[in-house]
Amino acid sequence: MAVAKVVVKYIDGRMIKGRTLDFHPDTDAFHVDVIWTNEEKERLGMREVALSKLKAVFFVKSFAGMKAYLGYGEEEHKEREEFLPGDEARGRKVTIEFFDSEKLNALSLGFGHEKKGFFVNPVDPESNNERIFVVWSTVKHIEEIIPPGRREEAVGLATVRVIVKYIDGKMLKGTTLNFRPDRDFFHLDVLKTDEEEEREEGLRKIEIKDLKAIFFVESLAGKAAYKKRKGFLSGDEKRGKRIIVEFHDGEKMFVTSMGFSRERKGFFVNPVDPENNNIRIFVVASAAKKIEEMPIERESEGWLAVNKVVVKYLDGRIAKGSTLDLDPDNRNFFHLDIVETNEEGKNPGLRTIDIRDLKAIFFVKDFAGRPDYEERNEFLPGDEKGGTKVTIEFSDGEKLNALSLGFKRVKKGFFVNPVDPESNNERIFIISDTVKEMEKVV
Repeated sequence: MAVAKVVVKYIDGRMIKGRTLDFHPDTDAFHVDVIWTNEEKERLGMREVALSKLKAVFFVKSFAGMKAYLGYGEEEHKEREEFLPGDEARGRKVTIEFFDSEKLNALSLGFGHEKKGFFVNPVDPESNNERIFVVWSTVKHIEEIIPPGRREEAVGLATVRVIVKYIDGKMLKGTTLNFRPDRDFFHLDVLKTDEEEEREEGLRKIEIKDLKAIFFVESLAGKAAYKKRKGFLSGDEKRGKRIIVEFHDGEKMFVTSMGFSRERKGFFVNPVDPENNNIRIFVVASAAKKIEEMPIERESEGWLAVNKVVVKYLDGRIAKGSTLDLDPDNRNFFHLDIVETNEEGKNPGLRTIDIRDLKAIFFVKDFAGRPDYEERNEFLPGDEKGGTKVTIEFSDGEKLNALSLGFKRVKKGFFVNPVDPESNNERIFIISDTVKEMEKVV
């Protein structure tokens, strides 16, 4: 017998109830051992159920408790469907409107980001439903009911207000509940569009690859009387690194960053002006041509990208430059804005680097290094306080002593720290394929 009891509602009005063991919110189909159906030709027993044909899946405590709902009996308990004061203590109060105009009041603890749909909980704690999985493609509209004490946050929809800018210049305004920076798409409840061909407002699937940036805003109406500041001013660095994002279409964005968390699809930055209507901005990585940091100590026009690295190739070549898109766990390449190289005939500038051609990548404090300082590569007593002492031997015979805090391995390599705390190197990424042997030093 399968573990979960479910009542399945199809888009076309059919219903089945039965047991399942293989339901997963990211799957295209699952199996139900059907014990009841309202179909004309009753077909009981095991069947495959395609998620694309469904409206919702109700996970229930008891099949008997669904009698009144299914239309062939009365329940002892009449389920409450309307909200009451205090329901918000068990989750966000949301009203889901389906394309067939049915509305469902439910509670959410944060809207899971499953690809095919999302889970909500029933309003009535005595409900026979334990939880409900709603299929995204059947949802027309999602509205959050804001409690009186939070009315100032409301715009009539979900509380996350965004302005979406496409690569081709289109723009949408609306709200979202399921944006996540490592996902290929999210759903936007559109309130306003500048598209030439008018499209209906309502829920729409947004592909990240089509976008330039997503602006998380205080108000969808903006601040009409306010003139936005674009350039940097003294003191902006107190709110983060001052950086300039240049897009492929030539537009430049002046923003600040507290460190560039490395989500796969893009990265978050903050507006320069604290009075700006934008709270934060998600820049889609593929839309950015160049990302540069404006150092505080410089008065010239020169800028440097955020991460300074020295790249060592297997064939002995060395290149110094800066990068923001190194992601060795997911990609074989990254972009390096080269400022110096020992290659003959090669000029500085942006270049695509294939990780498979490298030996190691050194994340450095300064490109000039410390010529007058002799860096220590030998272990000393007490170094183990900074991590596990290891000796790495490369395929070309070179040996490197380093410290590890646990060898967080990714597909292409692993990070270690230098032995010398005064080293110009902050950390080193070792390419796994170049390592002949690695020994723990006791």
